[in-house]
Amino acid sequence: MAVVSELYSKLLVLSLDAVTVSACIAWLILRGKRGTIKPDQLPLDSGIKDDESNSHNQSIHAAATSSSIADEIDFNPIVSSPEFTEDEKQALSDLRRKLKSAGLLEKLGSSMQVAAESRNQYLLRFLQARKLNVNNAYNMLIENIKWREKLGVNNIASKTAKDVLGCDISAIWPYTPQWSQGEDRQGRPIIYKEWGNFHFGKIKENATLDGMVSYHLWMNEQACRRLGQQSIKYGKPIDKFVCIFNAVGFTPTCMRNGAMTFLKEIAGMDQAHYPERLGCIIIVNAPRLISLVWNVVRTYLDPVTRDKIHIHASETEWRPIINRMIDDDQLVETLGGNAPVQYPSGEPIPLQTQYLDVPKASNSQAEEDATNSGRTLPKKSVVGRKKKGLFSRR
Repeated sequence: MAVVSELYSKLLVLSLDAVTVSACIAWLILRGKRGTIKPDQLPLDSGIKDDESNSHNQSIHAAATSSSIADEIDFNPIVSSPEFTEDEKQALSDLRRKLKSAGLLEKLGSSMQVAAESRNQYLLRFLQARKLNVNNAYNMLIENIKWREKLGVNNIASKTAKDVLGCDISAIWPYTPQWSQGEDRQGRPIIYKEWGNFHFGKIKENATLDGMVSYHLWMNEQACRRLGQQSIKYGKPIDKFVCIFNAVGFTPTCMRNGAMTFLKEIAGMDQAHYPERLGCIIIVNAPRLISLVWNVVRTYLDPVTRDKIHIHASETEWRPIINRMIDDDQLVETLGGNAPVQYPSGEPIPLQTQYLDVPKASNSQAEEDATNSGRTLPKKSVVGRKKKGLFSRR
């Protein structure tokens, strides 16, 4: 099969997060240096249409509030209620019924670990990843729950990076700097990855393959916790992040010494367990050949997939896109912004359990848990107010 055809099929199947795309890029290089894929093709207006990424632009207020479907739609009082299309409402209703009949609807708590993300927002991500096919989304969801329980994902997410990785971050930083810092104009967290000097042989001098995979999982969970923080901060659902991938210095030698095995593992993880988390990927300073190949490949992709990816070689190409998406005080200095790079502390981001849409402990128990964890429960949310309407609980 031709390289372009193979890449096309991979991009359609994969969830297109930063590592997924980087794996495809590396794969392309090794398959004949015919191109590298570093996503950076986001619509020029995508950074300024504030509501489009989290609403579906199709009003459902005309639906009867007494409908059985509406009664099953829960409402999150912490953030404003999202809107769902009629197809999404029906798919959500069918999926919830399927989960309920299997006795699983009330057992989603262990896998719902993003503050202020309602059950319906959570379920919708799996449905969207499977084109609203309820059976496929159900199977994907069950596998995700089993995976999280088997690996103890919640426990891993609460550890320090050093405990998960098996060494200090500084030991691998020269070869794979990656961190989360700032936000775009939609409030979406920004993840930076600078893998132009990626050298897995050097990384393995301090960390194992399993340690690196676990560290990637840990990074994903911290990014999701930031989504919760942003949702609470702005009082609206923020369920996707932006990834800026700096490819300066990237060569085929970066993919030697077991790098492809590592990338394949983390790409599979992202595809299966973090669906619909990517808002967009912007790949800057990509090799010119990669940029040219992408311009051909993108014509074969559906618009939704295509508009998540930006790949540009020249600063004159990617600079206007970033400037329209991100304010200077939120953009790191290495890409022309005013924000100094914030070296990651390696400490886990606190999980705001009081904002999880799962069965809550009693107030006294919640206070005890808060005391034991060293955090203080807020007296009252000042971000949002519970509204009456189609999505309100009755």
